[in-house]
Amino acid sequence: MAYMFFKKIKEKIRALNNKRRENRLLRQACRMLPQGFLFSGRSQYFSKLGYEPFQTSLISEVLKEISTFINVGAHHGYYCCLALSKNINTIAFEPHPMNAAMLEKHISANKFSKDFKLIKAAVGSVEGTLELHGGGFTASLLNIHPNTPSEERQTVNVVKLESMLELGDSATLILMDVEGYELEALKGSIQLMRSKPYWIIEVLSNHGNDTPFSDVFSFMESHNYEAWAIDEEKKQIAKFPTSLAKSIEVESRYIAYSNFLFVPQGNDLVQRLQVRQAV
Repeated sequence: MAYMFFKKIKEKIRALNNKRRENRLLRQACRMLPQGFLFSGRSQYFSKLGYEPFQTSLISEVLKEISTFINVGAHHGYYCCLALSKNINTIAFEPHPMNAAMLEKHISANKFSKDFKLIKAAVGSVEGTLELHGGGFTASLLNIHPNTPSEERQTVNVVKLESMLELGDSATLILMDVEGYELEALKGSIQLMRSKPYWIIEVLSNHGNDTPFSDVFSFMESHNYEAWAIDEEKKQIAKFPTSLAKSIEVESRYIAYSNFLFVPQGNDLVQRLQVRQAV
């Protein structure tokens, strides 16, 4: 009885501290990043090289090839602002209210609203509502954070990408970071595969959910995509076959990267990117 009482008190204090932190972030002044747009947030964004420098440069190159950018799990909008700074039509999906507020702050600070649309919802295989656990960078529709305080759990709308988007012949990049819910989000995107968009998806080999690591790679391969690992440390992209994903899964092997570029089979995007990087 006493344990539960003190646990609830601890959770309330944690929730209050998080709310204070959120209010500070919303009031924090934006600064100009080397990438050419105003932003605020974690100090890592303001490092000399910027946030995820290799992936940022890679995405910047891919943006030269497309006319539409879709950011699923957009967080505070770093990559949305990157795309909008290059006049790319951008659509963001973000279910967490605080993240959405920060994203809107950055869109407003840069006066990017003309080419931008925010959908305040999570993405999955079935439309409806689900419980979102946690906040910040790690909010997930999966209960991978069992100790998340009740104050940090909330019901959010869930939509299917294929019901919300009409890509047609538009050259598109879809960036997805949904903390373990990738496969379900992709299952709700099957119709979009016909338009052959490029995808960059975070897939963690040790996420703690019940979905095998290789399932996302098998799914994308079944829809005629090939995977390339984005290695931030080595500053390179490397072919990542489904067989390698299965091997890592079986051996419970640690890998240093978690973001993967998926390109339609037969498309020479990677070769073009490699030629540009070599120059």
